[in-house]
Amino acid sequence: MTANIAHLKKTNDGLWSYRPPVKAIRNGVVSVWSELDGRVAKPKAIADNKKIQAWKRGDLAGIELDGTSTLAQIAAHYKNTTHYKSLTNSSRKSYRYLFSKISESFGSVAIGKVNVYLCQRIYDEWVEESLPNSRMKVRLLSVLLNHAIAFQVINVNYMNFIKKVPYRPESVTWTRDQVETFIDTAFTRWDWRNIGILVLLCYEYGQRPIDIARLKWESVDFDKNQITIKQSKRGATVYVPMDEQIKELLLNQYQDFKFQEWVIPNLRAMDNCYRPYTNNLFATRVRQIAEEAGLPADLKVGKLRATAIGEMVEAGVDSTGIMQISGHANIQSLNPYLKNTLKGATHAQNKRKEARDADM
Repeated sequence: MTANIAHLKKTNDGLWSYRPPVKAIRNGVVSVWSELDGRVAKPKAIADNKKIQAWKRGDLAGIELDGTSTLAQIAAHYKNTTHYKSLTNSSRKSYRYLFSKISESFGSVAIGKVNVYLCQRIYDEWVEESLPNSRMKVRLLSVLLNHAIAFQVINVNYMNFIKKVPYRPESVTWTRDQVETFIDTAFTRWDWRNIGILVLLCYEYGQRPIDIARLKWESVDFDKNQITIKQSKRGATVYVPMDEQIKELLLNQYQDFKFQEWVIPNLRAMDNCYRPYTNNLFATRVRQIAEEAGLPADLKVGKLRATAIGEMVEAGVDSTGIMQISGHANIQSLNPYLKNTLKGATHAQNKRKEARDADM
């Protein structure tokens, strides 16, 4: 019986004929075919029907887009673009996750049926779940809508017209005293020591915790006093110098852990193997150490990057110099780190007076 096998029928001349939906054919997902033997035709039809379902879910890209395409299908189509393929592995993973969440929110709604009202309703639901996450979803939804515009499927990006909730990101940075207190506390216990080193390197070099956590010994050159850091977010490579204190610390670390590849390893209990710290794990350890040190609970390890860049700004380091360490691609990317402080204003005034006095 063929009742449970969609699109497959036995014709009057004894052939098994597979006739899938026209749109699936047009998109190159499957094709029309015929078989004499039902034992060959049935599994073949089942396999092709799975391809059609994968295409409908957005797990398989079609050749073309139209007004009946879902956001899941648009996302699958976008993944074949040069821009998507140029992203780092970390960014592609983030995109895929957010695309799946966006597709889940819109379901099977065709892009031709999407409008400002629907986008507003879904955005409001996202905000109720998490305001920071809603911002990321809005950005990636705009990417998909702009992709659809580029292929003349829709004419406007509806996200430009919804009312968004203002977002004020956390601005709690560390003081130097807090960093020193944290590190001193971390170094009182062997099982906290590596987190202390991670925090110190994040602070000294203004890097993201995940990039420091993934440092390997091959990236540390003790002869040149240099550390090479490959950033996961945009794939930039930065080269930072080791002063004597950092070098001595890492030489001691090397003596303890040179038998494996990670500079700051975590002994994973589940398999007794050394692996890099994950975001969640080192965030948990940081909270524990901060609590023991009597530091504020709202201090987050991710803010050490902003702390370091902010200190460079106040010290009068020019934008080019900051970018050499931070790995930012352009000056505009530094804007979130620029803050008006008395120390910064005093430094600027002093430099102004020095220049003015020199001209007299």
